[in-house]
Amino acid sequence: MLKRPVGKAAAFASPPMAGKQSPGSKGRNRGSGVEVATTDDCTTSNTHDSPEIGTSARASVALKSGSWQAQCATVRERNAAMFNNRLMADVTFVVGPPGASQRIPAHKYVLAVSSSVFYAMFYGELAEEPDEISIPDAEPVAFLAMLKYIYCDEVELEPDSVLATLYVAKKYLVGHLARSCVAYLETGLSARNACVLLAQSRLFQEPGLEQRCWEVIDAQVSSSLSDSSIFIKRVKFNFF
Repeated sequence: MLKRPVGKAAAFASPPMAGKQSPGSKGRNRGSGVEVATTDDCTTSNTHDSPEIGTSARASVALKSGSWQAQCATVRERNAAMFNNRLMADVTFVVGPPGASQRIPAHKYVLAVSSSVFYAMFYGELAEEPDEISIPDAEPVAFLAMLKYIYCDEVELEPDSVLATLYVAKKYLVGHLARSCVAYLETGLSARNACVLLAQSRLFQEPGLEQRCWEVIDAQVSSSLSDSSIFIKRVKFNFF
């Protein structure tokens, strides 16, 4: 059974970004192959004709214009217009523990075509018809990150929530998002967070990430032993 990540993800440092990104472009983590939407995607206000604006931003602009069906040029943009939108929503998720939860509207069809778990929940043999679904074991920011990937085809990860995002991606079997989270973690792996991520890699059953953690830990231990050996030799030399 998949368990929630333990401990704070703040110990995980943000991985370096490869060079300066142009407005509206997607950042790509160095060596990870993970596309991460930059903040410019959500602040640009051009029309959909501009290639420099992100899908979710174009959809947002179209919604404000009042004729989003005509303004959104692609199916992807029209789906993005429905992200976190009560318009035509047929299910509401109450995400987070009691007292700190957030209500998030969604559309069953969009979720079902991206996740076999959601498909079984809404259209399977034992499917029910709840208007509201409580998810107390997930963080709202992580659940929204998963929905943004499902609706907008954009992977947007942050150091403080990447482990929580990996948790919901694993829980709902959104495979590509889960792999993107693991790649993001590997990119930011260092001696400072290797032990924390080692525990999380076992929790999430990610042998590749676990192996990378051990490699970093082994390298750090070897370096420390080498430094200690040099220090001991110097002490002996000075003593005698």
